[in-house]
Amino acid sequence: MILKVKNLSIKYQNNVIFNDINLSVSDSDLVVIKTGVSDGSTSLLKALYGNTQYVSGSLHFNNNDVMSLSRKDINRIKSQIGFVYEQAGLISIYNILDNIILPLHYHALENKDNVEVVHQVAEDFNVQHLLMREPSELSDVEIRLINLVRAILMKPKLLLVDELGGGMSESFEKNIINKILAYQSQIGFAIVLTTTLEQIGFGTQQYQIKDRSLVRL
Repeated sequence: MILKVKNLSIKYQNNVIFNDINLSVSDSDLVVIKTGVSDGSTSLLKALYGNTQYVSGSLHFNNNDVMSLSRKDINRIKSQIGFVYEQAGLISIYNILDNIILPLHYHALENKDNVEVVHQVAEDFNVQHLLMREPSELSDVEIRLINLVRAILMKPKLLLVDELGGGMSESFEKNIINKILAYQSQIGFAIVLTTTLEQIGFGTQQYQIKDRSLVRL
């Protein structure tokens, strides 16, 4: 079990965003969460990522009790989690290639073959032509795809994908999901993905956000 969540609640400024969330994610799971407008899905994924402020309950990642860890240890665990931001996530003073390479270097994953591998994965997601551009030149969809490329290159144990399909056509989003699944098969990681797609039967677990909780479908 890579991720186990029990009775998780998220509050912000005395407002309950989520209440009593329970979720178990195995190593090869694809957990798909159907979301709506402003339903707190980003806050939920951030909590799963280890941003535990305003959070209560229990959260275990790879047998680590995240709620009891120091910030230093949480940051160590984050190196095993890829977070695909819906927007932002890139450093404006670096070009796209450097934005991808930087966390590999920070987490001591960098090697002499990295640039070649970056180009290979970027080509798979049809964003290789963006590598020498600046973040300000990219659309929100392009930024999300770059965040996805970077997260996959981290070879995570868990991939968290926030609102994958925003600004994408349904067919384009499904194509990207298929490519993610191909890398999941190759590398071996669990996925928690939020989407507005109506048909989410491709997930090994399917949920909908309703009444500040997760309802299994």
